[in-house]
Order: sequence, then C-alpha cells, then structure tokens
Amino acid sequence: FGMVVAYSFPRLDGWVNSLDGSSSEPEKPVVRSIAITATVTAFAAWVAFVFMRAKFEYNALHPYTSFIPIGCYIFLRNSTRWLREHVL
Repeated sequence: FGMVVAYSFPRLDGWVNSLDGSSSEPEKPVVRSIAITATVTAFAAWVAFVFMRAKFEYNALHPYTSFIPIGCYIFLRNSTRWLREHVL
C-alpha cells in the first residue's frame, strides 16, 4: 500500500493544489464535494460493516481494513485549506 501511495503522490499532490488554486472554474467545488461525499460514505460503510461487529470478529478483520478510517481521516483533513490549518 505504501508503494502505491508513493507512486501516486505527485499526481494527487498536484490535484489537491489545483483544487486550492484561486480559479473561478465552477467544477472544482463540485469535484471536491463529490470526493468528500465518497470519503464519508466509505467511512460510514466501514463503521456499519466492520467496526460494529463483535470484538473477535472485528479483531479478525482489523488487519485488512484498518487503512480505511486512517485514509478517510487523512483525506478529509486535507480536503480544505481551513482543515489543514486548524485540525491536528
């Protein structure tokens, strides 16, 4: 997973920087809203289908699904300039 992130980092970094740019293009807020909605939906699905299981069932799935809430947090934290500046 780390190699995939390292490989795609330059493209994702450029994409996030382009969303922060001062442009009057109307599709950027729409793209950002769709990406945030997809991330929140993925996190909600993880909570409903993985996190709410019994302890031993969850422990069996945790090694394979632990990246989902971490990735959602990182993406949502970096989704807007205000969150990057104010959220730890």
